[in-house]
Amino acid sequence: MILRMNRASFLVVFAIFIAPMGAMAQGAGMPTFDAANYVQAVQELQHMQQLISKAEQEISRLDSQLEALTGPRGMGSLLNDLSQGGLKV
Repeated sequence: MILRMNRASFLVVFAIFIAPMGAMAQGAGMPTFDAANYVQAVQELQHMQQLISKAEQEISRLDSQLEALTGPRGMGSLLNDLSQGGLKV
């Protein structure tokens, strides 16, 4: 039984299954390992982890500052009064 495919479905099948085989055939050869590139990638990942950790700490600090301003003690209204009316001595 021969399946009939329209052009669009043929292109989808070709793109998914057949096209990557050509790329694998071109890359077939002696596998190499670039140690310097690997070390650099690991260092970049460690640096990104540090940046993410610092960003999380900053977000936590900002959350606590926001809570201090808008918390139950009403410090936010104090800032609003100073900005609207100025200091009254």
